[in-house]
Amino acid sequence: GALREALSILGPAAVKNPKNAETRMFQAFAELKYGQALAANGDTMGAAAAWNKALTASETLLETGQQSPTVSYISACRYLGEAAAVKGDAVRAEQYAARIRDAADPKGTFGKVRTAEIQIQMTPLANGARGFIALRLGHKDQARDLLSQSAAEWQAAAAKLPLSAPMEYERKQVEEQLASRGGSR
Repeated sequence: GALREALSILGPAAVKNPKNAETRMFQAFAELKYGQALAANGDTMGAAAAWNKALTASETLLETGQQSPTVSYISACRYLGEAAAVKGDAVRAEQYAARIRDAADPKGTFGKVRTAEIQIQMTPLANGARGFIALRLGHKDQARDLLSQSAAEWQAAAAKLPLSAPMEYERKQVEEQLASRGGSR
C-alpha cells in the first residue's frame, strides 16, 4: 500500500536528483520498513531486495554524519546479516557485522564527521545489531557480550540525552533479548 506508493515516488525522485540527500534518506527508511513488512509476511527474498536498496541509498549518505542514514545503514546491515546467518552463510553474515562496526566506529571515516550526540547512540545501536547477528550465527558468548555492552551503552546514552522513540525501541530490543537469555554476565 502506502510504502509501495511512497517508494514509487522516492525512487524516481532520487534518480532524477541524486544530490538530494533528503529524498535518499526517506527512500532508505521506506525501503527498510518495506523490507520488514515483507519479512513479516514471509517474503524473505523481497525483504532482502528492499534491505539491499536501503543499504545502497543510506551508504552514500554516511559521510554526512547525520543520524537517519546511519541508523538505516546499520539496520539494513543487521537484517541482511541475520538473513545470511539463517541461510547458513556465516561469511556474508560476518561481513555485514564488520560493515556495521566500521560505520559506527567513532574513530573511523564516518564517525569523525558525527556529532557526539549522534555517536553516543550509534555505538550501542551497532553493538546491538552485531549481537543479533552473532546470535543468529549461534555465537552465544559473543552475542551475550555484544548485547550486554550495547545495553550498558544505551543506559549511559540515556543518562546524557533523551533517546528518540526509534532509539528507545532499539534499546528495548536489546534489553528484552538479554532478559530472555538470562541477562548479562
